[in-house]
Amino acid sequence: MSFCRTEKVNVSPLTLPSEALANLEDNLLLFFTGTARSASEILRDQDTKSKENGAEMLANLHFTKQLGVESRDALVKGDLRKFAELMAAHWEHKKKKRSPGMSNGPIDELYELARKNGALGGKDCRRGRRGIFAAVSGAEDEGARIDARGGIAGSAAWV
Repeated sequence: MSFCRTEKVNVSPLTLPSEALANLEDNLLLFFTGTARSASEILRDQDTKSKENGAEMLANLHFTKQLGVESRDALVKGDLRKFAELMAAHWEHKKKKRSPGMSNGPIDELYELARKNGALGGKDCRRGRRGIFAAVSGAEDEGARIDARGGIAGSAAWV
C-alpha cells in the first residue's frame, strides 16, 4: 500500500508465508455486532479538521498510516503477535484522538471483553449496514485463545 500526495492510495495484495496465513486463519475471529455507523460522517469530520490544518488530526492520520505500514510488514514477516499489538495500539490511539463516533460504549465494552478473554488486538469494522468486530486471539499461546463458542457480549461469532 502506498499513499500518494494526489489523495490516491495504491493497494496491492500481500504475499504471506503459508504458516503465517494459517496462523491468521486460526486466530482471527469475526463477530457480528448488530450495529453500524456512518463512515461518511466520520470521514467528513476528519476531512474538515484536516483542511482546517488541524495539526493534531494530521499527526493522527500520519500515525495511523504508519501503523498500516507496520501492520503490513508484520503480516508479511508472519509476526501475528506484532500485527495484533499494532491493532491494539491503533484502537487506543483512535479512541482518544480521532473523530466522535469512531467508537461507542457497547463497542468499547466488546473490545475490553475480548481483550480480557485472550484477544491481543481488535478492530471495529462497522461500515454502513455491516456490524463486524474482528479480534486476533493469542496466536502462539494456546491457552490465551478466545473462547468464542457463544460469541462475546451476546454477539454472533464466525470462527
